[in-house]
Amino acid sequence: MSNNITDLRSHAFKKGEPILIDTNVWMATHGPVALHDWRTTIYSNSLKQMRTYNCNIYVNDMVLAEFVNAFSRYEYNTLPKAKRPTEFKIFRNSTAYKPIAEEISINVRKILKISKKCGGCFESIDIDTLVSEFATGKYDFNDIVLEEVCKLKGLKLLTHDGDFSGKGIDILTANNKLRLT
Repeated sequence: MSNNITDLRSHAFKKGEPILIDTNVWMATHGPVALHDWRTTIYSNSLKQMRTYNCNIYVNDMVLAEFVNAFSRYEYNTLPKAKRPTEFKIFRNSTAYKPIAEEISINVRKILKISKKCGGCFESIDIDTLVSEFATGKYDFNDIVLEEVCKLKGLKLLTHDGDFSGKGIDILTANNKLRLT
């Protein structure tokens, strides 16, 4: 089963269109890289269009957790080596992390304000099949779960992640490495 992959830059949004936004897009629009990344303009403009057309924008707990962790790790990894603690957890427990945690919280609240919560589907997912698929070493486990959530909930996935392939979900992306239609 192949994906229906659409170039986000030419996609015509429709009222009520159900779209789950992946972590990498939230990082481009609300993360620390937003000011320095070419994807920011594309994904921010698309987010504005989605809101104009009253699309149903979804987020789930796994995406939010990935966003918080990716934002935190980015901040840790960009510290000058002389100021960077030897372990991430030391940094996370430091007073230097408090303003970063506050900034992350502000952005999570912004995401939640414009999104609908998409509950987990753990009870409905064939977890044994997903674990077997993960065991092949070809896929990120969270990507496999996100694909299943999209299938079960009838959602399109807005992502920049080139790892999504062959799962039969609708994908919106500006990633030229994915086969765009």
